[in-house]
Amino acid sequence: VGNIGQAPAAFVLFGSQPANPVLSLAIFGAPGCNAYTIPDLGWFVAANAGGAAPYPLTVPNNSSIIGTQLTCQGSVASTLNNFGIATTNALSVRVGN
Repeated sequence: VGNIGQAPAAFVLFGSQPANPVLSLAIFGAPGCNAYTIPDLGWFVAANAGGAAPYPLTVPNNSSIIGTQLTCQGSVASTLNNFGIATTNALSVRVGN
């Protein structure tokens, strides 16, 4: 997660499928923020001095996971809205060769 300013960490969500339809978080007080993934896992990632919270993801060398889809979305604490968080766009990848 990048461009997070002074936030000490980001919260990263991983899911096996995208949200369909996308959930607008405006109803919770975060206009312009959306939930793009249905989370299966989530954890905090510490930010670095450059204002990013990098998380390397290792994909195992295992042919049984070919075709597996993974979605990812980050969020950070924010004073820009009443909900108190800002979200990123989503990343969706499919494991293949």
